[in-house]
Amino acid sequence: MDDEERKKVLKGKDIDKIAAACNRYPVMNLSCELGKRSDEEIELKVVLQREDELENDLVISNSFPGEKEEFWWIIVGDKKNNKVLATKRTLVKEKADIKVDFEHSDVEKVAVYALCDSYIGCDQAEEIPIPSS
Repeated sequence: MDDEERKKVLKGKDIDKIAAACNRYPVMNLSCELGKRSDEEIELKVVLQREDELENDLVISNSFPGEKEEFWWIIVGDKKNNKVLATKRTLVKEKADIKVDFEHSDVEKVAVYALCDSYIGCDQAEEIPIPSS
């Protein structure tokens, strides 16, 4: 839609609301590395970091009846065996360092997902190979 059409359809307040929602949409970077390892468990270090600074952590949406903070779920899974190995829920202001422990008996690699509970399309995923002990 070009500017003229947009001005006919939307009022100034509507344009401001749309711009605020677009600017608030989370753009995240996910990184993971293996930490300590025991005979049964592996520690996974997950870093979830925003590309832009956040003025406030409230979600912009008409779907929630009140104020809602944006939370992220970290899910560690074994795709080969179709198993969820661990989950954690976290709030990310600018950067979150999350440690997740999971059992690794016969796991060759894990899939790590960062899923937003408030916005669609901003989820992140990474696969991490698990070296044999």
